[in-house]
Formats: sequence, structure tokens, C-alpha cells
Amino acid sequence: GEIVYLSLPLINYGNATSNDVVGILTSDSPLVNVVYGISQYDNIPSGSIAYNTSNYIIEVASDALDGANLELRLSMSNSNGSWESVIPVDLKGGLIIVDHIDYLDDVNLNPGENGRLRVYLENQGSIQLDNVSIELLPSGSLVDIVHGSAELGDIPAESIVGSSSGI
Repeated sequence: GEIVYLSLPLINYGNATSNDVVGILTSDSPLVNVVYGISQYDNIPSGSIAYNTSNYIIEVASDALDGANLELRLSMSNSNGSWESVIPVDLKGGLIIVDHIDYLDDVNLNPGENGRLRVYLENQGSIQLDNVSIELLPSGSLVDIVHGSAELGDIPAESIVGSSSGI
């Protein structure tokens, strides 16, 4: 997973200074582990913004998909009461799927013959993926992989890229 450090500012919409505000960050999502979820805020005058004195720290699961809802909530309290706010996070990531495979040689292989493939991958995520490479592995004893790796380079969001040579 990825470790993320969050600075979450608070705005005091009230008419008086808010003193000794404590924030507690939580999530009900299985995609998030709140590593460090408590922080304090300096006094916040009316109409002003204050930042947490130490970052909140979360770990986002490695299987979190592009656009996933992390269900973050910040509960704030001081001697005057408590309130809660939903913290929207725009999670961005790449999502690779196999678009198709081209057989570069004869489609029918007989025992002992070699064949080459060109693999096309699609990035259905919202960010570019850099330096993408693939490795083909056999799924049984009937096929040997002679040269099973290929570099595909960068794959922009919502694009399809094929291996430059047969694998």
C-alpha cells in the first residue's frame, strides 16, 4: 500500500475563537488503515483557518482502485462541543487490463514449434503509468516460455499500448 500524510485545515465559521480543538480521523473502508489519526489545532479565531499541528497518516491498500471511496471522517471537539465532517479524497491510479493478444506467427503450433505474441495492455485508470513491463509465466507443463518479458514504456490514462516486439 501507499502511506499518505494528510494536512486537514479547519475553518472557524463561528463568532468566537475555538480553543484546544482536537481532530480524530477515522475510516470504515477496508481500503484504509489509519496509522496516526489524532491531531491538535492551535486556537482558531473567528473566520480564520488553522492547520493540524501534526499530520494524519493513513495507509491505502495496494488493491484500492482508481476512484475508490476511502470513507474518511474527521471528528473534531473542544470544550464547546463536537462536530464531524466527511473528508473527500480523490483517489487516482492506473488500472491495467489485457486488451488483446496478437499471434505473430502461425496460429496453430505443433509440439516443438515456437511462436511469438504481441500483448496489448489498456490503462483504464486516470493517471499515466510509467516504465511498464510484463512477464509471461507458464500455466502448466505443456508450454515453455522462451522469452517472456517485454517493456511497454509509459501507458497514458485511457490508452492502449502493445509490446514493441514479439514475446
